[in-house]
Amino acid sequence: LEEGGRASEAIDHYVEAVSLWPAYPHARLNLGLTLAAQQRPAEAIPHLQKALLGEPENTNALVVLAMCLAETGMPEPALAALRKASELEPRNPDIANTYGGLLRRQGQLDEAIVELQQARKEPRLLWKAAMHLGICFKKRNNWRLAQRNFEAALAQLPPNEEQGRKEILYHLATGFAEAAPLHNP
Repeated sequence: LEEGGRASEAIDHYVEAVSLWPAYPHARLNLGLTLAAQQRPAEAIPHLQKALLGEPENTNALVVLAMCLAETGMPEPALAALRKASELEPRNPDIANTYGGLLRRQGQLDEAIVELQQARKEPRLLWKAAMHLGICFKKRNNWRLAQRNFEAALAQLPPNEEQGRKEILYHLATGFAEAAPLHNP
């Protein structure tokens, strides 16, 4: 139902399943995932949390819960969920990229760099991880490493990723402008 564009119908079925068997984690998980996919993070959070009571090591639920928590202005619990997912799957580049990005946004640059360097090893995530790394190094006033990462991100950017291109070019432009006084005394 979800894949056929009938998410609201799927949500209705999951709500009914949850009402019949409230402790069944799969119904809660599917309801939470569907709500999150429909941009309804506040509604998804309690269902994902209850699903995790029955399946505490479900990294997919932890990551989606973290994204929902972050979207609703709760970064600390989001970081805790991503930390747990990262501990459960330390070599998962998707988790490392998501965790690193949130760490970066929370100003925890050293920890973010560690996670993002792990994510950067995955070719399909290279551009995102490199962009986040560039922002980390820019914030640490290391323009050379920031520039290198932004350029790597641009080189690996998928052709249809216009928003990413704009963000990277913005960071490159502002970085060059900030670094210009250093090169022209």
